[in-house]
Amino acid sequence: MHDTRCNLNEIFIEQFADGELDLKESSEISAHLENCPECRKKYDEIKLVKRVITGIKEREVLSVIEKEGFISLIDRAVKPSFATRIGTVMKSHGFSVGFSFFSFASFIFLFSYYIYTSDKENSLVVNEIISAHRHSLPDEFNGTENTEAELQKNFKVDKKLMKKLAKISPVVRGRYTSIAANPVAKINLEGIGKNKGTLFMSKKNHHLKELFDDKDCVVKTHDEECKARHFQEKENDLVYWENQDNDYIFITESSGMMAEMVQLISSDY
Repeated sequence: MHDTRCNLNEIFIEQFADGELDLKESSEISAHLENCPECRKKYDEIKLVKRVITGIKEREVLSVIEKEGFISLIDRAVKPSFATRIGTVMKSHGFSVGFSFFSFASFIFLFSYYIYTSDKENSLVVNEIISAHRHSLPDEFNGTENTEAELQKNFKVDKKLMKKLAKISPVVRGRYTSIAANPVAKINLEGIGKNKGTLFMSKKNHHLKELFDDKDCVVKTHDEECKARHFQEKENDLVYWENQDNDYIFITESSGMMAEMVQLISSDY
């Protein structure tokens, strides 16, 4: 049902949550969720949505127009992924939304709790990134060749990227650290003048990707899909992109180095 890159159809996760799979399929999905953070997150969101929907009593039935308006309100008020999932569940199950004061209050509380915990987690991760960027750490490996050799021990390194980084930054230094309790490689870049930046390289990490889900797209592919997203935090520019087996976040206080990195990403290395 899925390959090594985890293309598991979300329908199977929905069916697993509803107890609609047979014993063999259920066992396979259960084992997969234990080892796949991305799918586990989808499963947890689906379960939360179903709890919210189940908790609302059908005392007043909304019309189709009212229901669509309510879904639109959710979409404007909460994060896109969660709002989309709410709307999908409501529509696919033909759910007629009813409200008592208690059920509506419970509904809003769960939404608020989701937004609060999600934003708090993202804020902590951003602070980790900024702190790691601003502070020097010991045990660094110096030079492009040494950095590449060390990175290859734990990552699938794109040599084209390393060559491009060397052109942007005559000085390349790196070391291992962690962001959001996940191991990452921290690569310090020092360009001309006082231009400095930090590139964090991680194996597929949904914590990092989620930070940029609703951020501005700064680089698009030839198919007009978003390749890199960007936002600013505490006078820092942060940009995220994926390539091959890794996730990357670049952070800098230099607009010049930021522009160079965006151009590098656009070049497909």
